Amino acid sequence: MAISTINKFEKLGNMKKIILVASFYLPILLFGQQTLFEIKGVIKGESKKRIYLFFENDVAHKDSISAVISSNRFLLKTKAKLPILCRLHFGQKTNIQELYIDSKSTYLELVSNLTEKDTPDSLGGGRTKFSIIKVEGSLTQSKVQEFKMWKTRLDSTEERPERKNSLLYEKLYAIVKRKPSEKVSAYLIAGQGYLFGRGFMLANEFPLDYVQVAGLKGLLNKSLSKSYEMQNLDKLLDVIDREKNRSAGSVFYDVVVKDSSGVTFYTDQYRGKYTLYDFWTTWCGPCMTSNRELESVYNAYKAKGFEIVSISLDEDQEMWKEVIKKEKYQWPQYIDDKNFSGKLALYYGIRSVPIKILVDKNGIIIAIPSSDQELIRILNEKIFGK
Repeated sequence: MAISTINKFEKLGNMKKIILVASFYLPILLFGQQTLFEIKGVIKGESKKRIYLFFENDVAHKDSISAVISSNRFLLKTKAKLPILCRLHFGQKTNIQELYIDSKSTYLELVSNLTEKDTPDSLGGGRTKFSIIKVEGSLTQSKVQEFKMWKTRLDSTEERPERKNSLLYEKLYAIVKRKPSEKVSAYLIAGQGYLFGRGFMLANEFPLDYVQVAGLKGLLNKSLSKSYEMQNLDKLLDVIDREKNRSAGSVFYDVVVKDSSGVTFYTDQYRGKYTLYDFWTTWCGPCMTSNRELESVYNAYKAKGFEIVSISLDEDQEMWKEVIKKEKYQWPQYIDDKNFSGKLALYYGIRSVPIKILVDKNGIIIAIPSSDQELIRILNEKIFGK
């Protein structure tokens, strides 16, 4: 009897241990598990027939989640490890809007319009422009919106740039210090530099310097090291670090490129002329617009010793050949067949296009014009207007 009673107590004790161990590990098991969630949305204005959702930067994923738009409403359902950065778009010829999802149900309101109508000749239909005007059900996105509103107010003040920089750094420091393990903290550090895909603004337009960004990154928990947000933060640091290669007074980094016939050329063959190296792709709308505007610039200054050298970073070389044949650009057209992984793109930290680098007759960088208007101003005031 006594032995039986002892055995019962031993079994009961073992069960308690199992329950305690299970309760200890349950949160660990649940953490990282996928959660079924839905996004309900209402669209105000014109839109296409389907809306697409992809996570983080997986825009090219063939199995992107999509939903039919009916009576200007849609419902997306899928699974993911929450919270996660989601991006919405309407397929081809559309902008992309992003938001964080962190709960089982999120409600959105969008404003959309077709800036170009569907025609038989339009590949993928007309162009759509839309924005997210309301988000309910995402505390993470609320934090993002709160920070963006604060940043907008800061930008609108008449504070000196140095003071704005200091206030921005202090704000981010407080956020990251308070929430070092949240992905959104890494997201907010990158701020305006955190753009879709591999694209970042020019580093010299980024409000924080390398030391500040690296310092903020150092406050983040190592558990974020493999997150998409941290990877983008690392890319941004790389872009800022490579900014020194693009600074005025640096020597242009010469490489071998190819023309549409496959003939190789060395970029230093344009020494002796003021040269604008124009990095672009055929799928970049602003690039195509800029190329057309460059026609008048080229015609106005080519007789004075000005040259334009376009270097495509396209992956689809056949598409590139078709476009340059159709557009009949007057200046030299080359392609780097390693695209954004080529020597020039890596050396200058080029992750988005268009980017233009203006050099003097000796191959020394004069400036990186942020627009065609700025290019014209530099040509008029600093070069040919002397």
